[in-house]
Amino acid sequence: MAYFEWNSQVELDHPLLNAHHKRLFALAEAVAQSVADSPEARPAEPALRELIAFAREHVHLVVV
Repeated sequence: MAYFEWNSQVELDHPLLNAHHKRLFALAEAVAQSVADSPEARPAEPALRELIAFAREHVHLVVV
């Protein structure tokens, strides 16, 4: 079961933002799958850290 799936309904008319958003969806999906596979926090930590790091990079790029 997929929790976060990219689709054309969330696409913007901006290729770079679409690429970033696709990656955010993929990273969020990795976190969700890790949690679904093992409810303990430890297995999800690496995926969550990667998601947080990329989200910060994305927001910084958009705001600056």
